[in-house]
Amino acid sequence: MSIHNQKGFANIALVILVVVLVGALGYLTLIKKSAPVEQSQTNNSQNNTNPSSNTNSPDNSVSSGPVGIVLPSGCNIVGTPQIENNSTRWQIDCGGKNNYNSRATLSPAFKAQGWTFCDSVLSTAHWWKNGIVTGIVEGQYETYFELIQSRGTNCQ
Repeated sequence: MSIHNQKGFANIALVILVVVLVGALGYLTLIKKSAPVEQSQTNNSQNNTNPSSNTNSPDNSVSSGPVGIVLPSGCNIVGTPQIENNSTRWQIDCGGKNNYNSRATLSPAFKAQGWTFCDSVLSTAHWWKNGIVTGIVEGQYETYFELIQSRGTNCQ
């Protein structure tokens, strides 16, 4: 074999090695980028059980938070939801005086999130969005107030 053929062979081998390394690096980069996406999807499904961002149905299923509502900062769900017939009820704690006037505490958040105000009767205000009616019920002597959600085509 001549020196010229050896240099040609070495160049070809070097090009093949570079192509293999670039391919391997590209593959590893692709794998590393797709892994966080899968992790992100897992986190998103876990976030759906977060009380402030749950999108589960209120009908006959235990969900840990109100459907379609992001609670204001400082407001937390207390205990587990209660399911009654076609509705789900949560106890909400927004701290001290905010619990006493829960409708005023939550109304700005409901408006900002696209809820439509229906009515206010005695100690309950009703809001509607995407087929769900949400009632904010103030308890006269209770520490916490309640959110009650049920299916409804509009403000009835």
